[in-house]
Amino acid sequence: AQRLEAEKHNHNFELQFRGEIPRIRGDRQRIEQVLINILTNAIKYTPDGGKIDIKLTQSPQADRIFIQVKDNGVGIPEEDMDHLFERFYRVDKSRNLDTGGTGLGLAIAKELLEAHGGKISIDSKFQEGTCVNLELPVECKLKTA
Repeated sequence: AQRLEAEKHNHNFELQFRGEIPRIRGDRQRIEQVLINILTNAIKYTPDGGKIDIKLTQSPQADRIFIQVKDNGVGIPEEDMDHLFERFYRVDKSRNLDTGGTGLGLAIAKELLEAHGGKISIDSKFQEGTCVNLELPVECKLKTA
């Protein structure tokens, strides 16, 4: 579905990976939820004709997977960076809920990744683009509260 949405906006998608990427063992639906959220954000906040790069690598020990989603979209203002993972925080408050979301996506993504023993970090420059870095162990042991 994200590929179709990206094609509708004439985005250039590039997927890079080296070697054999091992299967991640964890809650497939939750990991997919995180990936869909990150890709949806990249598509939504990258102007038509923009570029979205997805890079997959693994640690030298082959025990962790790194996923990087980088776009040349609108970017995030510096003053908003510290609040990205707060529930209901929306960078662009002028958007209505139909197009701008609820402000839960990144907070939930962080919680789900951490529950799987993973991490998320975001680097962004306003008006230049955003780079989201995800890290997951190959053998996810889902932690529950």
